[in-house]
Amino acid sequence: MKRGVAAGCGACSVDHFFAIYRKTIFSNALNFYFMAKIPFGILGPVIGSLGPVTGKTWKDKATLSSHRKPAKTDKNPTPAQLNQREKFGFVSRFLNGLGPLVKKTFKELANGKTEFQCAVSYNVSNAVSGVHPNYTLHYELVSVGRGTLPNAVLPEAKLGDTPGDIRFVWADNTGIGTAAASDKAIAVIYVTNRDAWARYDLEAKRSDCSIVHSLTGIQGTVHTWLVFVSDNEKASDSVYTGALVL
Repeated sequence: MKRGVAAGCGACSVDHFFAIYRKTIFSNALNFYFMAKIPFGILGPVIGSLGPVTGKTWKDKATLSSHRKPAKTDKNPTPAQLNQREKFGFVSRFLNGLGPLVKKTFKELANGKTEFQCAVSYNVSNAVSGVHPNYTLHYELVSVGRGTLPNAVLPEAKLGDTPGDIRFVWADNTGIGTAAASDKAIAVIYVTNRDAWARYDLEAKRSDCSIVHSLTGIQGTVHTWLVFVSDNEKASDSVYTGALVL
C-alpha cells in the first residue's frame, strides 16, 4: 500500500516536472522570438535581438551583429595606450561644437563609423604632436572637411573694414572637375581664447568668391578654414586660410 502510494506520487511528480519544463521552454521561446521584430515582412530588416545576434538599421543600412562578451577593462594601460586615449580625448574636445558641420563635411569618409569619429581620427593622425599630457595642435594641419569635391583656389582670410569682420575670398574654379557654381562655401573660425568655434553656419556659393563673418565683441587670435559642400552632399578637403588677430 505504501509502495503504491509512493509510485503514484512519483508519477505525479514526474508529470508535474515535465509540465513546468514544457511551460518554461514554451514561455522562453516566446520571449526569445518576440525580442526581435521584422516590421517590413520576411524580406525586411530584423530589429532587435534574435538568439546570438542583434539586428538594427544604422545610416539607412540593415546590419546583424553577434553578441559579444563585455570587454575586460585594462586597469593598467601601457604608456602608448594611455597616450592614444588622451590624444583622442584632446581632439574630441577641440572639435566639440562642430558636429552639425562635420556631418556634412566628413560624410564621404563615414563608412562604418560616424562623421565625428572620422573627423577626430583624421586630426589625431595628422594635426597633433607631443606626448600626454603635453600635446601641440597644429592648426595649419587641422581639417574640418575631407572629400572628393574640388577645394578652394587661392583662398585667403583677411580683416574686413569693420572691426570684428573677417572676409574670406577665393577664385572661382567652377567647371573644373566636379566644381559647380552652386557649391556652398562654408567659412569656419576657431577662437583660441574661448576654445570655441564661431559662426560657421553662414554660407555662400562657390561663384560668389567671398563671404564675410562678423564677430562683434571678440578679441584675440582666431584660426580660419574654408570648405565646400555640393548639392549632392559631396565635400571638399578643407583649406586652412590662416590666423588673424581681432
